[in-house]
Amino acid sequence: MESQKNILFLNYHVVSYLQFCTRKGTSGEKVQEEIKHVREALKSDKNVVFIDWEHERVLRYLSAYNFVGFEEILGEYYNTNKWAVSIPTFGHTDFGTRQIHNLDFLIYVNSFNKDFDTSQIDHSKKVKDFVYLNGKPHPHRVNLLKEMKYHKLLENSIWSASSPYHQWNEMETKLPSEYELPEWQGKSVDGYHDTTRQVNFPMYNDSICTVVPETLADNDCHYITEKTCKPIMAEHLFVVLSGAGYLKNLRSLGFKTFGQHFDESYDDCVNLNERVSRIVATLKQIKSMDTDKLYEDTKHIRKHNRELFFDEDFYKDFNSAQIEKLKNFFS
Repeated sequence: MESQKNILFLNYHVVSYLQFCTRKGTSGEKVQEEIKHVREALKSDKNVVFIDWEHERVLRYLSAYNFVGFEEILGEYYNTNKWAVSIPTFGHTDFGTRQIHNLDFLIYVNSFNKDFDTSQIDHSKKVKDFVYLNGKPHPHRVNLLKEMKYHKLLENSIWSASSPYHQWNEMETKLPSEYELPEWQGKSVDGYHDTTRQVNFPMYNDSICTVVPETLADNDCHYITEKTCKPIMAEHLFVVLSGAGYLKNLRSLGFKTFGQHFDESYDDCVNLNERVSRIVATLKQIKSMDTDKLYEDTKHIRKHNRELFFDEDFYKDFNSAQIEKLKNFFS
């Protein structure tokens, strides 16, 4: 399964926008060297494409990244159509007509699940309610966690709130040992470790629904990460805490959601607090339903999503459409 980044290398000067951030040990000298390479490519009449599977809004949201800016990188070429940006987020047009999209994060997750074994999926016996796994304590995650605790939705659930780099303070909770991988027993899981991109089947087999605490909760920036990919791979029901329109975006890509079976109106809520309240109401609804019937009725949806996620033609077709858009922009 080939990433869009690798395909673009055939015709363009391709570079990650994160290479122009002086963070995590990246020196100013290294950034200046990368700028020089971009300028040389442009001077030799080669078009430049900035791409990464990390969401591009880190450039503006997190001052620690210290992004130098496209004007500084491109110089006299900034106001030309000699450069474009491929981003892994949807729902916005921050870069106007020079913007295309990529599914490279999904392809990246696919790479850790090449030997995915569907025989390990078993939704015949549910003994837990929800899966709700939190790493970084983003405000929207903390908000939902508090609401779920208040409404007693975590008492029979598989959940955690723990990060080796960030403090949850009194809410710090590690995953129950029976659902944790041996190497992480009693530890805070590194959210960037390879194991977090794979399905740990027991937690999904035992529970009814995943509550997905996505990275971003912006209404106009839908970022699909492993947090959404894992319940899709496990043929699990899911409710997603992200920005308004996140589920609509999933459907536009070809995935199916569960609006015919339980309330997904939270996806239309622009106000975050209202969205959280609607999610809580939806979780109460799911908890009250006949689980066996719910899983039988949604079988075709869950199978479709898993098959689409692993379908190489899905990514080929998506990339072809985006690259054609890019060609039109450069022409």
